[in-house]
Amino acid sequence: MIYSPDNREVFVDYSLVPANPNAEQAIQIIFNELSQTNAYRKSDRRKFKAAALPLIADLLSNPNRWHIYSRNNSGAPQSSQYLPYPISNLFVIRAVDALIESKLINHEMGWKDRNTGLGRKSVFQATSKVATLLTGLQPEFKSIPPDVVVLNEPGEWGHGRKFKGKAIAYSDNRLTRDERNFLTKYNQLLSKTEITETIYTPEGIQQIRHHTSLRRIFSGDWNHGGRYYCFHGGYQTFKGYRRRQLLIEGMPVCEIDYSAHHLRLCYALDGLDYGAIHGAGDDPYMLPGMDRSLRFITKKIVLIAINHTNPVGAIKTIESTLIDKHGEDVLNGINIASIYDQFMIKHRHIEHWFCSDAGSRLQRIDSDIMRYILEQCYQLGIVALPVHDSVVVNQHERLQVIQIMNDAYRLVINSDAVLDEKFNFLPHSATERREGRLYYIGNQSKPEPKRAGLRTLTRVADYPFTINNITFPEIRH
Repeated sequence: MIYSPDNREVFVDYSLVPANPNAEQAIQIIFNELSQTNAYRKSDRRKFKAAALPLIADLLSNPNRWHIYSRNNSGAPQSSQYLPYPISNLFVIRAVDALIESKLINHEMGWKDRNTGLGRKSVFQATSKVATLLTGLQPEFKSIPPDVVVLNEPGEWGHGRKFKGKAIAYSDNRLTRDERNFLTKYNQLLSKTEITETIYTPEGIQQIRHHTSLRRIFSGDWNHGGRYYCFHGGYQTFKGYRRRQLLIEGMPVCEIDYSAHHLRLCYALDGLDYGAIHGAGDDPYMLPGMDRSLRFITKKIVLIAINHTNPVGAIKTIESTLIDKHGEDVLNGINIASIYDQFMIKHRHIEHWFCSDAGSRLQRIDSDIMRYILEQCYQLGIVALPVHDSVVVNQHERLQVIQIMNDAYRLVINSDAVLDEKFNFLPHSATERREGRLYYIGNQSKPEPKRAGLRTLTRVADYPFTINNITFPEIRH
C-alpha cells in the first residue's frame, strides 16, 4: 500500500469514546454484528467488549483510513488510569478477527523480514457494509486525554530476564503535571512533523510515514525509570541503521548518542575521570587482546550486569540472551564467565555498580538529561527523536544538538560528555565527515549554557538512592 495524504494510515486510538447519542447507537449496531461471530463466542465476554468498543469507535471515527494495530505484544495497548477497563492485546486481535468474520473491514496482515528487521504492522479499513448499517447516523467521538506519564510496578527478574511491571494508578504531583504539559506540547510538534522512510518490500518500493508520539514511563516510584518511549514502539524498535534512514521533513538524519552512557555515568557519579584512568581514546567495551568482533558481548555484559542482582544470575542471563538473539553457535569457543571477569578487572574502579540493580536509578538520571535535550530542542524548533541515550535529528541541526547534549550532561553530571555521531547519508563536507564520528567536548572557555527560561535540572546530588552506603537525599516535587 502506498502512503498518500488522502488515505494515510493511522494507529488505532484506544482513547476514543462517544460524543453524541448517534455514536453510542452506532457502536452498539456494530457490536451486535460482532456478537454473532465465533471469535466472540470463544472469548471472555467482558474482556472482548473492553477491547472491541474503543476499536469500533476508532474505526467509525476514520472509516476511510487504514488503521494500524499489532498482532503481538510489542504493540499492546497500555493500561491507563483514564480508561474504565484495561485493554488486552489478545482481545484486540480477537475483536479484529470478529470484524473480519463479519465482513466489516478489509484487512492486510503485517509481515517482518527477520534478516533485515524490516516489516510493517497489520492494517484494516472499514468496508461499505459499515456505511450501510449506519445509514442516517452521524456519530461523533471525543478523545480521553492520553496517558503520557505512566507509573509501572517495579520490574522483576524471572526466567533469565527482567519483566516490566503493569501500569498502576497514581495521584498527580508537580512532576507529573509538568511532564504531561511538556509532552502534550512536544507531541503536537511531532504530529505536525513529516517523518518518513523508504523501504523495499516484496511488493516494491513503499514510502511509509511514521506517526510518532511519546510518553514517559517510571518504574515503581518517581525516582526510578522515567525514560521516553514511543506509543506503539515506533522508530525506537528499529535497528540503528534503519533509524538513520528516516527522513525528517524530507531531510536526511543522523543519530547522536552518549558513548557507553551508563558505564561512563557510573564513573562520573563516583567522581572519577574516565579519560584520566583509561585514556581519552579508550573504548570502554574493549578488553586487552579481545577481537573487536566480540565487542557486542561486552556491551551486553554492561546492560545486564548493572540491572542484575548477582554475578551468577547475570552470567546466565547474558548467555541465554545472546543465544536467543544470535543462535546457539554464538558461544562456540567463548567463555562468558571469563570475559565477565576480565571486564570487572578493567572496570574495577566501579565494580560495585555491577549487580547492584541500579539500572532503573541510572535511567532516572539519563531520562532527566533527555528531558533537558528535548525541552531545549523544542524551544529552538528542532525535532529530536529520543532513543534513551541518543537522539535522531536532521543533519543540518546536529551541531546545535551536540552542544545541547553536552550542556545537559554538564548540568546533571558536572562532567563533559563523549558523543558519538552516526550517519547513513554522509554530510557533503570532508571536514564534517572527519568530525562526524567521535566528539569529545571539553569545557575550556565554555560559557554557562542558556536554559531558554526552562526549569533547572536536578543535579546528581539531589537523587534519592543509596549505593554502597552512599545515600543521596530525597528528590522533592
